[in-house]
Amino acid sequence: MDTCEICGGVLSAGSCPTCSTGPAEAADASSVGDPVTPEVPEVGLFGETKGADFFGVITPTLADNSEPLPTVVPRKSRAWMYAVGGFAAVVIGVGAVSASFLGLFVGNSNETVGYVPADAQGYFVIDLVDSAAAFSDDRIQSLMAQIEQDFGVETPDMKNGAVEEEILDGMAQELGVANLDLSFRDDVASWAGRHVAVWFRADISADAQPEDVAGCFLVETRDGGEADAALERIYNEIRQGDFVISRGEADGVAVYEWTDEVPVKAGRIDGVVALCAGAGTFEEVKAVHESGVSLASSESFAELEGALGDWAMMGYLDTEQLVNDVMTQEGLDSAPFARAGRLAFGANLTDAGLTFESVSVFGPDFPAIADGLAAADILPSNVYFAAGGQDLGKTVSTMIDVYRDVPDFGGMIDEAFTEVHETTGVDLDEILDSLEGPFGLAVSADGLIEDVEVGAVFFTDLNDRGPIDGLLSFVNEQEYLLPIERVSPPYDVMVYDFGLIKGGVGVSDDRLIFAIEDGMIDRMVSGDVLADDPAFQEAVGYLPEGAGWVAYADVRKIVNAVLKAMDGDMTTQVEDLEFRSALEIAGDRFPYLVSGVETVDGLVRQTAIIVFTEGSDPGA
Repeated sequence: MDTCEICGGVLSAGSCPTCSTGPAEAADASSVGDPVTPEVPEVGLFGETKGADFFGVITPTLADNSEPLPTVVPRKSRAWMYAVGGFAAVVIGVGAVSASFLGLFVGNSNETVGYVPADAQGYFVIDLVDSAAAFSDDRIQSLMAQIEQDFGVETPDMKNGAVEEEILDGMAQELGVANLDLSFRDDVASWAGRHVAVWFRADISADAQPEDVAGCFLVETRDGGEADAALERIYNEIRQGDFVISRGEADGVAVYEWTDEVPVKAGRIDGVVALCAGAGTFEEVKAVHESGVSLASSESFAELEGALGDWAMMGYLDTEQLVNDVMTQEGLDSAPFARAGRLAFGANLTDAGLTFESVSVFGPDFPAIADGLAAADILPSNVYFAAGGQDLGKTVSTMIDVYRDVPDFGGMIDEAFTEVHETTGVDLDEILDSLEGPFGLAVSADGLIEDVEVGAVFFTDLNDRGPIDGLLSFVNEQEYLLPIERVSPPYDVMVYDFGLIKGGVGVSDDRLIFAIEDGMIDRMVSGDVLADDPAFQEAVGYLPEGAGWVAYADVRKIVNAVLKAMDGDMTTQVEDLEFRSALEIAGDRFPYLVSGVETVDGLVRQTAIIVFTEGSDPGA
């Protein structure tokens, strides 16, 4: 009695009724080797067999198919980047905001930071639940509906999975597996946790090689078994294309590896799935997690993160380390730049609108942006944009002093200052010392540049007008400048005609003003100030309590000014009409941008808000 060499079943008339395979076919099928093992085996990194011509031509076959798969020609490409980017897009992208995805999460603690080395130069994390909640906000939904109605453009459907599948299809194309048989629901959403993150550390020297990079993409897991199974399915699909990938094991968990310019490994490490670039990076993440010495244990990181408000996206930059690396690589003394400090930033959709926060820690002498409300009592009202601060001269001087402490830069700065002094008689240090008190900038319609109604004014308070008078005396002696002098009490005004624009300079005993056009100087003495403008008051009201204003933009006024400028040139072409509609939507839905600053426990916290309304009345 003959038996089938494949399944062991009894052959009938030379054929196996179970496999539907004849004797010759059975013999051929039984000789099929490992699907991706080259003919000349050698021991790989994880003990797997691979051929000496691993980067040559490989012809894989499948054990359950007598026909060989198409010949695979491994390519030296950036396919690993597409793999990382594609997989990241699947998890972070719009698919993560599916309404049905929300019910899969429990808890809200961010575990990814426990897998990040303490010396990471940068770290970025997204909370998928809060991000999803943002996309379900009534303001977002009504905005998308308005875009569909006004422009006839179908906005992405966040709920039925079509966008997620489209992203997976794109990933399949990049990996050379056009028929990638994966589903977002089964292969990503079935195991992905609440937070996804990226961290990086890199050698930024001129002679750095691609393999010197280190970084990981981290995805929290809710179910380790589901994650393992999904990774195996993804692996089995990807390896059928022209992407060379190998599989090994570490502590009983599968690890997948491939190499392009940068070696890459992927696999589950306890509570996260890690996709890491750089030699030894995957193993480093594993060691960091097991030791507990991670970015999460860093006091400086904990301090900055704790000072942030609620976030849907958060990032961290060790700016001190980044600057130190740059200076060291250039062979320069990095000590003066130790004041560069560290920075954490977060973003969320709040009741006010799209809110961005940054919290920074600097050295004691490093300048920080100061409350500009005093400038709002000086700048004219009815402006499109305004910004203010304190002690411009001290801020600039401190930043210059940082470079003066660097031998290679300090000499150049001193030489430049000396040359200016010898040529003009102007001492730049004296000028900077005189710029004390509030300073501000504003842009409005009080001017004309090439028939466009726009003007700008900048002012700074002075503690001594002498250095500025000396500078203006030198300027006015130049043959190509013939200022027209006039008085606008308390300012002595000089008007310069540059053809396309007319600029003005006004100087009093305690203030300096630069303006385009010079009429803006007259506005500065009208008593009609920004602080009294209802729109400004409304915008500043969106800032957190205790935050001092530093910047403001009235989007509606900007939109109205642009539309007015367009009126003479508008046609009935669809493009023009759609552009007008887009501007009107922006002015209606995002009426203000406002930023403020405050000091909290020695940290500088800045808040920027793009006010987001349901339309018509931002105060509603």
